[in-house]
Amino acid sequence: MSTLMEIEEAAAQLPSPDFVQLLEDLHDLATARVALGELTKDPTATVGWDQLKRELDVLHG
Repeated sequence: MSTLMEIEEAAAQLPSPDFVQLLEDLHDLATARVALGELTKDPTATVGWDQLKRELDVLHG
């Protein structure tokens, strides 16, 4: 697994559109991780996939 510093160094070398896409992808992963974390805390919980999809759609305009 990469360290934060390695990710930052690699991201800084990306062309602007790719850097923006990387930030969007990282935010998507963080949003999904929160949703999946709910399952870890309570295996009987349900993830509001429609809500998660709406959140991701909003992020991408």
